[in-house]
Amino acid sequence: MIDYQAVKAVVSVIRLGSFDRAARELKVTQSAVSQRVKQLEQRLGVALIVRGSPCSATTAGAQLVYHFERVELLERQLASRMPGLIGPGSLPERMTIRIAANPEWLGSWILDAVSDFVRSAPFLVDLVLNETIPTLERLRAGEVVAAVTLGDERLEDHDSCSLGSLHLLAVATPGYSSRHFPQGASPEAMAKAPGLALGPADTFPKRWVKVALGDDVEFPVHRLPSRASIFDGVLAGLGWGIVPLHLAAAHLRSGTLTELTKGTGFDLPVQWQVHRVAVHQLEGLTASIVRLAQQSLKLDGIS
Repeated sequence: MIDYQAVKAVVSVIRLGSFDRAARELKVTQSAVSQRVKQLEQRLGVALIVRGSPCSATTAGAQLVYHFERVELLERQLASRMPGLIGPGSLPERMTIRIAANPEWLGSWILDAVSDFVRSAPFLVDLVLNETIPTLERLRAGEVVAAVTLGDERLEDHDSCSLGSLHLLAVATPGYSSRHFPQGASPEAMAKAPGLALGPADTFPKRWVKVALGDDVEFPVHRLPSRASIFDGVLAGLGWGIVPLHLAAAHLRSGTLTELTKGTGFDLPVQWQVHRVAVHQLEGLTASIVRLAQQSLKLDGIS
């Protein structure tokens, strides 16, 4: 059997960042928290917490947190159906759910949807954004219970709804384009013109080159830390980059940005995927995500 008192101690230390704050939350002494954590680590034969200021999770500790979050969701769902089974005070007044999305790139409608949801739902939200790891991979690994994902892959054990398609295109400032593409974005010019990308796993620039030129062309790349910084880098004239139409539209109309080659963008499916353990609890969030995505991104529709 899993010792959930010990698991709760580990999770509280990781979430709150210290043994002292965990002790206050659990209404026990700091010594009791330390003992529970130590006993569980000894039983498992692996460290669960990186002691520091703040404390953080090891890989095994993070897996324990992900598991416990799902247990909390299941217990909360059971309590709504069988309130007599779970005693008063057994569940936290509000629990934290982890979701992955990129409001800086997709739009603030994500934050609006979260805001709508938490007004009436007993949850705190941990919005995860580390763009070196795609949201789909975080969802697959169990690090989050729901995510806005890009692409058409749907995960098993998850409910998915299509939010439509995000139209991506290659843009640059007029000055950059006149310097690097005076005769247009030819393969020869592209091979010398720096593009902007997150890293080797960022396939969007190469995908656009294949669409626009009909062939693979190697080109120099500036590496930037986020999709938002790529958009800022394009506006600053650092290089050409792939951005969503809804972000670039006003700049294209005003002339501060220009398409490298008109009509060569491509569509990327956008999905909202929720682990089935959380589907019932996140019904309100799903409804807000779908409604606001339609309004804000003017995507193709819902399936």
